[in-house]
Amino acid sequence: MSPAQRPASPQNHRIIASLLLALAACACTVLVEGRLDDGPAVHCDEHNVHLSRELDTGTCHTVPGERFTVHLDEYSPQNRAVVQFSPAPTPHRILAELELAVEAGGRISFAMPDLPVPTGSRIRVQIQGRHAPAAFSGHFEVGWMSLLATLDGEGLVSLWLAGVSPGEPPRLFGRIPSGESDGPDDELVFSPAGRHLVAGAPAHPGRGLPPAEAQAGGRTLRLLSVFGRRRLATLEDTGGIDAVAFQEATSVTPARLVWARRDPQTGRWRLVAGELEEDGLGPVVTIGEAQDFLLPPRLVSAFGDVYVIARDHLADWQRPQPAAAQGTFWLVTPELTASALSCDAALGLGGDDLQPLDLIPVDHPEQGRIAVVSCASAAFPPAPSPASHEVVARWVRWESSLPRVQDAWAPFGVITPRIPVGWSLPPRPGPGGLALLGTVPAPGSDVPGPILVAPGPEGSVEVDASSLGNTGLRALLVDPGTLLVYVPETWRADPQSPPGPTLLVGRRGAPGWSFGLHSRELRHAIPWSEPVLLLANPHNMIQSTLDDFTAGLPGALFTPSACVHAVLKPSYR
Repeated sequence: MSPAQRPASPQNHRIIASLLLALAACACTVLVEGRLDDGPAVHCDEHNVHLSRELDTGTCHTVPGERFTVHLDEYSPQNRAVVQFSPAPTPHRILAELELAVEAGGRISFAMPDLPVPTGSRIRVQIQGRHAPAAFSGHFEVGWMSLLATLDGEGLVSLWLAGVSPGEPPRLFGRIPSGESDGPDDELVFSPAGRHLVAGAPAHPGRGLPPAEAQAGGRTLRLLSVFGRRRLATLEDTGGIDAVAFQEATSVTPARLVWARRDPQTGRWRLVAGELEEDGLGPVVTIGEAQDFLLPPRLVSAFGDVYVIARDHLADWQRPQPAAAQGTFWLVTPELTASALSCDAALGLGGDDLQPLDLIPVDHPEQGRIAVVSCASAAFPPAPSPASHEVVARWVRWESSLPRVQDAWAPFGVITPRIPVGWSLPPRPGPGGLALLGTVPAPGSDVPGPILVAPGPEGSVEVDASSLGNTGLRALLVDPGTLLVYVPETWRADPQSPPGPTLLVGRRGAPGWSFGLHSRELRHAIPWSEPVLLLANPHNMIQSTLDDFTAGLPGALFTPSACVHAVLKPSYR
């Protein structure tokens, strides 16, 4: 028998098996159509650890939500480890921290959290013993990418990896047919952890209608797995995409999806929850102790918790008349009960007639966990005098699931005849910065547009967007000195007709704000990397500055497909 035909000896088998095991320990893994396959071995500046990963990016880059399994070269019998995430150039500045069990063989598993650093940053992941830090220690480093999700008018979600290197176009990561679509009204929302998406329309789709005039029935939402690239569940008769939120797992309770669902018997809205499972959604249960609602409430994911913002008062204000009942914020507990939080407690102010308006959590790179909390009241003088709505907002610290008032962060707000419906913030927000108040016209008024609110002596500016028509508006604070208000091309009464002005651009100068009208086809806009925006038009998505876009320049192609909505992870831009 020739050497080529001779069977391998048992010793050779052992050598081959040892080599294969060594290669497997160093290799990354990639999720391909729902299964884990071996990917290329990429060394990520690893020290005393070996990695298994969920994605194969071909480089040491990751996105929020990707799962890592870390194999420790050295470890002690103790069963807890601390995993810290920090910028690689400044490893002492901890951005996030996890405490995890050390599994058999020295294995630790976790999903990459959504960190407050811009795309392109380098992240250091440090692992050490919980009770005896010197017992074992290791680290690795990864680059920070963005995960872009786009939604077209047929309900198809496309996932893109972006920001591996400057100027490189994004790479298509996968597609998810999300099912039944509400067309141009559909939106996307990422879970805070980045592992799930919800697709669907709000109960009132932003076309100038307050919730009191929303459709009587509910909206259909689709729950999607980002890394599994499939639809997990369809939710019927919901309060819309702004009435859904994610609750993080605790040591004794699972991760859950919480949403408002319409009761077919009463027509009112109740809070329900289902456990988030790998292959779907667990049994749906009703959350006790929370009231039912006349209008769909707004739900907010706030640092692992779910807060519910009652909006029943908007039905009364639209009539117009004083609110029939005092509204409140509700905290959904891990035990699936609801705990009430009044406006005066949240803001540190008195006022029996305050109604909850909004809550926006911000994971700030210097301040840590903070949030904007806001409430509003209304006064109705005899006709023909218009109603007056007073909005009060305040930055607060977030501690142990509750807002904590800081004396240094004074309240700010505005008084307006328009009905306030919620806030939006510019990229990299923080205390003392500009904010944008969304409004709908009050009865007897047809002037649409948001309100720019700056804490301090600068005050507020009511934006008149009536030149864009009354078909509905979207508004974006591009930066602290630039506002973009636009009519999505798909929202026009006749998208085929030649448009009039479709964009209103506001700029902050020495004498105040100035505004100019422009005509460009636009469906959706999101900040990308200052001063560049991602701009979805009827044909594709481009990256461009606002100056170039309004000047008619074509911009650089970002993705070749058109979409009606897009969202980005990480949240920090």
